[in-house]
Amino acid sequence: MNSKISGACTALLMVGLTSPASAEQSSWVSTGLTWTQDLAAQTALMQPLSDTTLQSRSGFETAAGANWSRLNHRGGYSLGFQGLYDRGFDSDTDISEAGLSASTMRSLSTQWLAKLTLYGALYRNQAFRSSSYDALGTEATLGYFGNNANGLDLKLGWTDENHNQDPNNDYRTRRSYTEAIWYLPHSRNALRWNMSTRFQSNNANDPRFDYRSIQFKAGFKHWKIGNSLGAVSLQWQRDNYDNPMLFSSPQPGFNPQADRPNRMDQGNMASQGIPASTPEQKKRKDTLYFATLEISHALSKKWQLSLSADAGRYQSDPRNTDRQFYDLALTSTWVFN
Repeated sequence: MNSKISGACTALLMVGLTSPASAEQSSWVSTGLTWTQDLAAQTALMQPLSDTTLQSRSGFETAAGANWSRLNHRGGYSLGFQGLYDRGFDSDTDISEAGLSASTMRSLSTQWLAKLTLYGALYRNQAFRSSSYDALGTEATLGYFGNNANGLDLKLGWTDENHNQDPNNDYRTRRSYTEAIWYLPHSRNALRWNMSTRFQSNNANDPRFDYRSIQFKAGFKHWKIGNSLGAVSLQWQRDNYDNPMLFSSPQPGFNPQADRPNRMDQGNMASQGIPASTPEQKKRKDTLYFATLEISHALSKKWQLSLSADAGRYQSDPRNTDRQFYDLALTSTWVFN
């Protein structure tokens, strides 16, 4: 899902501390064009897949969302909803998603805040149906806010995903994770750096989709480019699969080939039966390198244009798979208070 629903716990703490009572509501709608050079590898940023088809994709995206929050020095609550429909220009390439979240926050001191979030999500991808899912989850965050806008979010989360759109890959997986996000100190108009690390366990009722993940990410935002603002992030992720699979020998390149986000969130391509005269058992290991550039330009107080560019490299052993991928999105967003 897109990240418009969720915000940093430390940012929410800052709002609550700087105002006796703060109630906000906002909504937005956006439209734009999307283009993906390799939909398969992009989807790998989100879910494990068995599909291995190399496919480019372009479409027209429409999205909308709304957020409500009420905070004071003791805490408060927030609610968020968003939906997206990306109509593919080719047949059977539509992508849609929807999400709903509710959070409650409580101030523990002038610098610490506890936050509990419940959320649900739906994701549909016609081109790679095994990546589609229904999800329910919860996340607990302990946030710290220090001097010069530095902070730390410590997160613990759990998600239940039901992948029931592809009869050949119908499975259910439960993901548990822990994450730490560090917001570096910065002055008012300086770059806002952050770094994070995440450990995730993915336990499925189909052993092909059992794996453990580790992720490191670093980036900055509030990068002034003339009258525009930019953000950059770099990410590395390693997925180690629990169960060995049969392979005859490292496979050169990719077979007919495949799994993002959403720009939200992360990879793999599960096994196809590979005939082998001398099979051997090897555990799969996927590595993902990923970079994102986002630039927004305000045309007015409530209207802005945005360019999002993603690029990455996907490697999988013992298949000897090595692929590069990228995508672009150009959108126009209107915000209503």
